[in-house]
Order: sequence, then structure tokens, then C-alpha cells
Amino acid sequence: MKKVIGTILVIIMLAATFAAYAYQAPLLTLKNIAQAIEDGGDPQVLQENIDFNKLRNNIKEQIRAQVAIEAAKDQAMKNNPFALMGAALADKMIDSLIDAYVNPYIFKTKKINRDRARELEEKLSDATIEKISPESAIVSVKLDNDAIKIVMEREGLRYKITNIVIPKNSMKELGDQRIKALK
Repeated sequence: MKKVIGTILVIIMLAATFAAYAYQAPLLTLKNIAQAIEDGGDPQVLQENIDFNKLRNNIKEQIRAQVAIEAAKDQAMKNNPFALMGAALADKMIDSLIDAYVNPYIFKTKKINRDRARELEEKLSDATIEKISPESAIVSVKLDNDAIKIVMEREGLRYKITNIVIPKNSMKELGDQRIKALK
């Protein structure tokens, strides 16, 4: 009888440990990424934790959608015969910029402030995890006035980042800053 109870307790402890790991796995992935950036941006660690192809495609789609929304709001763009050509150029620029900046080697070539990397790692302690399914999760990280949603998909026992949902307000503010800089 004692052996049966002992076996049941071991099974319960293993199940609880696995459940805790499964719930915390997305945060562990983000902490691995933050640590890799802080340590100088090891491309191998970043590739293990980020699906760069999916991430690039998803960010491109978000930016294209926001550009289309802003262009549709602008009456001058609707009546401009060069608007279509401008949209095509914008599309190519979006592709080029995202391809250049969303890759595993970017942190090797760009100096990241170690304090900023630590600050991001600290913000992960306040992050919330929303499980969409057993295969995917969304981690919300509060940054300044907005929350960034990081979409992750499970591969085996690990999670990989596949999308970063950029808050519309942040994207608009960034676009407004770029337009002012060009004037």
C-alpha cells in the first residue's frame, strides 16, 4: 500500500513539475533571448528561440496594414496619381528594412546598452502569459504606455517567437516621428 501511495505521489509531483514548466516555458524563452542580447547577441541562441522567417513576415504584414490604413485616411493620397507608385516603393522599403533589421546577427553588429537589456529582462517578471492552445502562447510585456504582445509557438518542449504585435499607437507615433524628421 505504501508503494502505491509513494508511486502516486511521485506521479503527481512529476505532473505538477511538467505543468509548471509548460506554463513558464514562454517566459524562459524570453529570458534566454534577453540574456543572449546582454551577453553580446549570440546568433545561435537567438535562432534557437526565434523563428526569424515567420517573425519577419508577420512584422511586414503589420506594417503594410498600418501603411494602408494611414494612406486610406489621407485625402491627398486618394487623388494623387503617384500614390500607387509610392505604395509600391513603400512595400519594397518595408521588405528591405525588416529583412535588414530582423535577423539573428543584428545584435552582434549593433551595440545594445546592457542596462537596457537588463531593464527588458526585469519587465519580464511582470509579463502575463495567455495560452491560446497547447501549441501557442501570447506573452504581454508592458513597456512605457503600451503592452507588446509576443506570440510564441511550441516546437518540442521549447517555444519560439513567431510574431511581435506592435501596438497601433506606437507604430503611429514612430511614423509621425519619421515624417517630422524628413521635413
